Amino acid sequence: MRAVPQIEPGVLALFRLFTGVMWLVLSLRLLGVRPRFGPDQFTVIMWCVTGVLLVYLCWGWLRQRLGPRYLPIALVVATLTPILAHATGTASSRPVVALVTDPAQLYFWLIPPLLFTSAQYGLRAVALFTGTTALLPLLLALPATTGRVDTLGALGHAGARLMLFALIGFMVVRLNTAQRTQRRELADKHVELAKYAVTQEQLAISRERNRMARELHDTLAHTLSAISVQLSVLDVQIGSDQGAARHTLQQTHDLTRTGLHEARRALQTLRASPIEEFGLAQALRQLAERSAHQAGLQLSLDIRPLPHALAPELEQQIYRIGEEALQNVVRHANASALAVRLSTTTGGMELAVDDNGRGFDMAVAAANGHYGLIGMRERAALAQGTLTIRSQPGGGTRVSFTSNPDSA
Repeated sequence: MRAVPQIEPGVLALFRLFTGVMWLVLSLRLLGVRPRFGPDQFTVIMWCVTGVLLVYLCWGWLRQRLGPRYLPIALVVATLTPILAHATGTASSRPVVALVTDPAQLYFWLIPPLLFTSAQYGLRAVALFTGTTALLPLLLALPATTGRVDTLGALGHAGARLMLFALIGFMVVRLNTAQRTQRRELADKHVELAKYAVTQEQLAISRERNRMARELHDTLAHTLSAISVQLSVLDVQIGSDQGAARHTLQQTHDLTRTGLHEARRALQTLRASPIEEFGLAQALRQLAERSAHQAGLQLSLDIRPLPHALAPELEQQIYRIGEEALQNVVRHANASALAVRLSTTTGGMELAVDDNGRGFDMAVAAANGHYGLIGMRERAALAQGTLTIRSQPGGGTRVSFTSNPDSA
């Protein structure tokens, strides 16, 4: 199927409206003519041609069939018919020179096609239209002029029509060009906006993947690590102390169930479930007690209820930072004492986790890209807070997170 050429918005609809209204006006005019006088020839010709043109403009199949020639044919018919019909009508009643010297009727019929031509095709089409509508009536009228006065009058009226139509066409072209430029810029902006939306969606997916990775690391990885430690202890106890082995086995079962529950909760809601049940302070207290008991550490707690509620996302990040820090103590510190403190600061809050373990070299840890440290830093950035890690070999480790007033 042949593609339908692009026509400026509103041009075809207005062209149909103009043609339909004019055909209706001509029909009423013909109905109102007295029988003894009969209709004038101009009205009859215009009524017939306008009716045919209206059918042409409303027939969609012709637009598909003719393609880019569809609208120019209609404009040529709408432009030439009034001139030729006017010349025919005046020849039967008045001198043909009236075609130029009395142009009011032609203006009425030619200005709408001029507007449509200007809106659709630009300055070259306007120049062709104005030249044709000025010269054709003049060429039809000059042979009938009887003197110098008639000739000068015909030339003057033709020149006036040329300048008037050229001015109207130029203004319409300029306005339509500005609208086309705006539409093109708007389309470009829409393309940029669509690209930006795709980029934002990709970033959101990437952030969600990172968040899910952190959640799974903070649940499954921690639980499996703790189970591994418990099984190592069980391996030692099973041959020497059956009672302690059974106790360790029960702890391992409990830890497995807790880890499974937290993993399911993380996958369903991606939010720290202990906070939902107990609140941040109590959840941190239980987490610290469980970690100290698991590693056999002497625990010092200074966890104070916060005077005001924090945003849920901030609470989640604080809890996960504390969980990561405590798991690092259990797995790597080889410490004997653990201190956890949650307190308020000026406009914010602070969480600190201290141990007296073997510590580590900060430069080596940064070079190795330790995932737990990376995860804590990412969470601190998401919470718009400050994470500070101080450690040295043999000197223990301190992890502290301080929230900014705006993030709280």
